[in-house]
Amino acid sequence: MDLTNDIRDYLLSLGACSVGFADISEITPIKGLNTGIVFYINHEAENLNTVVDGPTYAYLEGHRELNRKLDEISIKGEEYLIERGFNAYGQTTRRIVDTIKNNSAELPHKTIATLAGLGWIGKSALFITKEYGPALRLSSILTDAQLEYGIPIDSSLCGECMICQEACPGGAISGKAWNSSLSRDDFYNHKECEETAKKLSKKAFLWEDTMCGICMNICPHAQKFIKKELNK
Repeated sequence: MDLTNDIRDYLLSLGACSVGFADISEITPIKGLNTGIVFYINHEAENLNTVVDGPTYAYLEGHRELNRKLDEISIKGEEYLIERGFNAYGQTTRRIVDTIKNNSAELPHKTIATLAGLGWIGKSALFITKEYGPALRLSSILTDAQLEYGIPIDSSLCGECMICQEACPGGAISGKAWNSSLSRDDFYNHKECEETAKKLSKKAFLWEDTMCGICMNICPHAQKFIKKELNK
């Protein structure tokens, strides 16, 4: 479909590393917006490589910059679709925060990403691709445009790997493999992760945050990406 290619090319031109399209008609939080457009940007290898025992300023600033870029792409993508006669809603960081505060329905970026076939959910509950591992940040746009959908990935490709589970300082990762029938709480303790991250970030930054980064850095797929980038 020309529109699918046009949107993909436009988002890539804005800085997205990869773009996918998914049928979200059964889970959409906004009536009528049955298509999910999802995209990501990878972390800089140099920033992620600083994360060993917990978060660092380089990782923190890189994380914030990715969020800024993703929000910018999301809004421009929304405008692109509206200008062409479609309804669209960019799921920016601020809008998602407001959604959670208002107890409204939320559709995670990574759910759309698995439905679009871009990757899978790791044992760490992070979204993973073969090229970057979890060393990336996602965003998405909901729309009523009918696009060409990807083939969903509905089970983990982590295999027997337990590296993130063994490295997690909070013991938040059970080691159970994800599949699309599981909820996050079935294989991952997000409360334990957040509490540990708050302790580590307070030690690193002198204030509490929910950033850690250890499982992101240590994933074999991420390590392959980092080493490749640093050895250029």
